Amino acid sequence: AHTGHVCAALAAEAAWLAAPAPRRRRLMLAALLHDVGKPACTVQVARDGARVWTSPGHEAAGVPLAENFLRRLGAPGDDVA
Repeated sequence: AHTGHVCAALAAEAAWLAAPAPRRRRLMLAALLHDVGKPACTVQVARDGARVWTSPGHEAAGVPLAENFLRRLGAPGDDVA
């Protein structure tokens, strides 16, 4: 649900709508894949007396996953690296 909301919010932005197609594609792929590393990094920790979920390092963990996905998808090379 979160990723869907992120993608929908991006698609509603006037700047995104006005951007050239290659930029729109890159931004939407970034929105779609921005949290792909979270499953490998998500842990529950104690914070201020409560148990909370956090995903330290999910950005770096997501890079190879996103690159692999984009390659398999056949995304243009500029969109992968």
